[in-house]
Parts: sequence; structure tokens; C-alpha cells
Amino acid sequence: MAYFSRLSLLAAMLCATTLSAAAQQTLSGAVYEDRNRNGRFDKGEPALCGIPVSDGDTIVMTDRKGRYLFHSSSETVFPVLPPDYSLARGGIRNLAFVRGEEGRTDFGLVRQRRAKRFRVAVVGDVHVEEPQQMAYAERTVMDALADGAGADFNIWLGDLANDSPEWLGPVAETVNALPRPSWVVMGNHDYDAKKASWNGFSKAFGAAVYAFRYGKYCFVALQNALGTYLPSDLRFVRNLSAMLPDDCTIVLCQHVPIEYTKGREEMTEILSARRSGSLILAAHMHTVYRIEPAPKIAELVVGSVCATWWRGVKDASWVPLSLQQCGSPRNFFTIDFGPDGYEFRYRAIGSDEQMRLWIAGTDPSDTEIEPLNTHKNGLVVLNVFAGGSDTAVAMSIDGGEAVPMSLAEIMDPAVARLRYQSESAGYQRRDPRRAVYRKTASPHLWSAQLPDSLTGVHLLTFTAKDSYGLDVKRSYMVVRR
Repeated sequence: MAYFSRLSLLAAMLCATTLSAAAQQTLSGAVYEDRNRNGRFDKGEPALCGIPVSDGDTIVMTDRKGRYLFHSSSETVFPVLPPDYSLARGGIRNLAFVRGEEGRTDFGLVRQRRAKRFRVAVVGDVHVEEPQQMAYAERTVMDALADGAGADFNIWLGDLANDSPEWLGPVAETVNALPRPSWVVMGNHDYDAKKASWNGFSKAFGAAVYAFRYGKYCFVALQNALGTYLPSDLRFVRNLSAMLPDDCTIVLCQHVPIEYTKGREEMTEILSARRSGSLILAAHMHTVYRIEPAPKIAELVVGSVCATWWRGVKDASWVPLSLQQCGSPRNFFTIDFGPDGYEFRYRAIGSDEQMRLWIAGTDPSDTEIEPLNTHKNGLVVLNVFAGGSDTAVAMSIDGGEAVPMSLAEIMDPAVARLRYQSESAGYQRRDPRRAVYRKTASPHLWSAQLPDSLTGVHLLTFTAKDSYGLDVKRSYMVVRR
């Protein structure tokens, strides 16, 4: 059975672009239904016709016998998995896309009935470079994902190691042991600078460029770790987009956000042309934010699980109690995908915290801290960790009318306190691994002003809602003297 139309096949053949003839080898093999899940093409198992197969640049389609053949210098090759098929292997899925000996790689797919709605856990920057950081990762994000977090699969958006390729293997071993399958993206710190090579990543995690369909979505992983879309990346996405049904939403999975990637204009043009819209998932920035870089394109920058590179004073679990530059705790996201769209959920690691409150003038110690001592008394600042420019945030006092709050382009107060503690107060001053915070504004702070006449004990209630599924509410007891 062909899973892409004849028109799509013609478009793929016309768009397919091979690499230069130099250093090219023949890539060949077959794609078939592995009914007994033994990893071999056995007699009686049906060939899968019309499956796209790619090296991350060229795309060809399997013939009626499930065969593919093209010329490439790539070390990886992969089928674009149809919506109702998967790989038999669990663990790290893109490990299956390393080219076989003599260029021949067969792919046994298994039929998998999938629900119309599914959940994905999306994880940013882990940054492991020593045993202690590996222990931190195991006690935080790995523990959080050990029960699956309700997800059908995980996506890791790069920087598994921190300029330490010898740690890629141990991190991969742990990721591979999680109860849900994982797809892994390459980050800039996964590079082996001494050998000028990405081979460490490939050995530990497999292909850096690949794509698979799941429901009405097509997940595409790219290698923009150095802040650029390679010409092959752009060709691959353009060719693949021409083959996909109009109602299929592309989910681009990459390390560096699109606004910091060379070639973003062409990628934006490709994604904006899709009727169903596109979603970009990125990390790299050690902060959480959400933007719409172009019409019909949403981008979620998911933050990091290491916060400020596992630095800072330690909490009761003996893990550094550091925040990201935006004031968010270390986190990951779960995204619920369905026929009608998707919804984001911020997952603070170790808590259910979704927002944090600060009010100027309520803590005497803030008088020593800039810029906190410059704000007018009674200024209410709320950090909604998963909020965006379209989030509606409101405050009510003692159950009264909810009053809209305004986006505030200021430094997060909790980050200002930690910066003061680390830099000015001399706390851990002799520790070269102290957390370093920049004087940058958080993209998800909202503010309002309490009346000067408001004194005594009061209950402040905050709500935050938007079209991306954010719907949170919390009350705080506040004392003003």
C-alpha cells in the first residue's frame, strides 16, 4: 500500500537533490512490515511501497517491493514513518537510523494503532560534564520522566553533554532506560571540539536529522546546533512539506530558536506556506518563552533542566537551587496534541509551581537589592512561567473584581535576589561554580499597582489563560503594614 499520493511521489522525485558526486556511496535497502518483530525481512512479510526514505537531504520513495536506492555521503538514512507505523525498538528511536554496513539498511516497521490524542514530553539542555551533574540529572529530570509523565514519547532538544563527549554515552544509557521511547536532537555542546567531530553524538544517539509522522503531525529533527540551517536542511524540509497532506502540521524540533538561526527567512517561507500551520520546539537559551515568528508559525522555547548549568546554592535534596534567566525553575514541557490543535503544560521539576509572586515593599531585605529597591511600594509582579504575549493575566483583591495586569519588561525579582546573593553579598564568592545571572528582563512578567490605602491582611487571587492551553489560578495571602 502506498502512503503518499502519486502526485507527492512525483513532487519528491522532482525536488530530490543529491549531494556532490565526490565521496558518495550507494544507499539501499528495503522497508517492510516486521510482523514478528525480529528485525529481519522474513518470507511472507509485506513490503511497504511509497514510504519516503531520506539521508536528510534527498528523498526517494520505496518501490512496490519496498526497495529504495540513492547515492549519498551521509552516515545516516531513515524512513519517514507513516502515521500508523512505528519502529520495533524502544529507547532512543533515532539510533535505528545509522547506516548499515556497505550502505545497505533495511527498516522493519510495526503496525501501531495510535489514538487521535497523544502527549509528548519535551526536554531542553541537560549539560552533563562530570559525575556530580549526572547525579543531578538522574535525581531531577530522569526521575520526573521515570513514570512517563503521561507522555507517549519524549523529545530531547540537544545539549545532553556540556563540551564533554565522554558523557554522551552515560546520558544515552539513562535516556534509553526510560519507560517511554525518546527522540534526540543535537545541541552545540554535544560537539567534540578536540576531534572536530559529531561522531560522539551519532554513536550515542544516532541520526541528527530525521522525520516521523504521528497522528496528523509530522515531527522533523534538524541539526541547527551551530545556529544555521544547512542547505540540505532547507531542501529536506521543503521537499518533505511538498509531500505531506495539507492538514498535516509540521513540528520542527531543533536546538537553537529560529530567530537566532541563519537561513530563517527561507525556513519561515517554507513553514508559513502550510495551510495547517507549523510549530517549532527549541531550547538553547536557558529561558522559557513563546513567540509567533511569522503568520501560522508558533515557537516554544522550552527552557532547561540544568537551569544555570547546575550551579548555585543547594536545596534540601542537595541539588543546586538555581533559576533560569527568566526566573523560571528548571523544567520541561508536556504538549497534548489532538485533531484540533495542541496545548502546552509547563512542568516545574520537583513541584507543581506555575507562577511566583513578588510585591515591592513587603520584604525589608529588598531595600539592599537593585533593581528591587527602585520599584514603588505596592508594585505587584507576577511571573507566569509558561505565559506569552497573548496570555490574559488578572488580579483580584479579597474576591473583588478581577483587574487585568500588564506585561512588564523588568528583571525577575527572584533572579535579582539570587544575583545579589551570589555577586554582591559575597555568598559562595570563592566558589568558581557560583550561579551567574544577567541583568535581563523576563519575557513573562505581569505587573499591577496596589492602592496606597490598602493595609492589613488581604487575599490576592491571580488567573492566567491563553489559547495554548494555559489556565492556572492561585491565591496568596499578603500583609501590608
